[in-house]
Amino acid sequence: MQNTAIVNSNQLQLMVQFMQQRQIALSDVFDSEQLALVTSACTGQQISHVPVAQFVLLLEQLAHYLNDSTIGLSIAQGINTANLGILGYLLHACENMGEALLRLHRYGKWINNEMEQMQIIQQGHQIELRWPQPKPLNGIMHELGMAILQQFSLQLVGRSLNINHVYFAHSLKGGAANLQIYEQFFGCAVLFDQPYSVFSFPANILNIPIEKPDKALLDILQQQAEQALNSMPSTDIFLQQAQRKLIELCQLGEPTLPQLARQLHLSSRTLQRRLMQHEVSFQQLLDEVRQQLCRQYLHQHVPLSDIAQLLGYSDQSAFTRAYKRWTGNTPLQQRRLKH
Repeated sequence: MQNTAIVNSNQLQLMVQFMQQRQIALSDVFDSEQLALVTSACTGQQISHVPVAQFVLLLEQLAHYLNDSTIGLSIAQGINTANLGILGYLLHACENMGEALLRLHRYGKWINNEMEQMQIIQQGHQIELRWPQPKPLNGIMHELGMAILQQFSLQLVGRSLNINHVYFAHSLKGGAANLQIYEQFFGCAVLFDQPYSVFSFPANILNIPIEKPDKALLDILQQQAEQALNSMPSTDIFLQQAQRKLIELCQLGEPTLPQLARQLHLSSRTLQRRLMQHEVSFQQLLDEVRQQLCRQYLHQHVPLSDIAQLLGYSDQSAFTRAYKRWTGNTPLQQRRLKH
């Protein structure tokens, strides 16, 4: 089955770099399975990309450990060119911010494949970078991504940018005190619970020259970026849409294939055929969605009876049986292992 949301291992390296600077031991925050994932990603020996859901869980655990709900901003402050790999060097070699933005739009999904959903919209003298998915579950990823965009832009041009506003589709954590942190970081108004996640700035920023551009290096790096893009694990917008609809259906009870087909405006037969083309069954797709949601709910200490309901199970015993099939443990045993 194809991954529907992945992030480059460079992002894990940025997180580890942040922890090392603060002398935080990985073993104090992550369990043995997560340690193995982080180690493999940071050495680059086994994996180049990891599922976004796993990275989000790592970030949430670190945020909980530090009692820092603005962890994305904190991590992004340490960004450097190497943290973005080929893309970072490619952007530095561009002539101006407009050229860099086009390269980001083309190759950004090498860092996080949800970047391919980014829309560049010009409204008069303003430019909006917009992510159209409503109320994303991974708000912490949007905060990290926006913060990286802000910090790396400063490095590209060597001075502050006059950003108009930043919008997030998810809710603010921490109240008014945290809102002030966001507004100080971005230097503009920041709003939450918006229809889209948006990074807005004046169009004349596109003309700002990049410090020390290199046309010859740009051509070489662009070839490397194309190769990196082609070697990425593949993704498919159809599976992303199907997973999002399943998340909604889980809140209404046990999802069925006909229900999902109606949500996607397909016949049941067409949906089955599309899933077969992606080498995944309806049950496998549903299990993956439930497992991703379950990890988040367990980490957030949601009562097990509520988790069962949120995942669309008829009762807690059905949820327990499914969880044991996935992991070999019951949800209660898993919680005890974490303590």
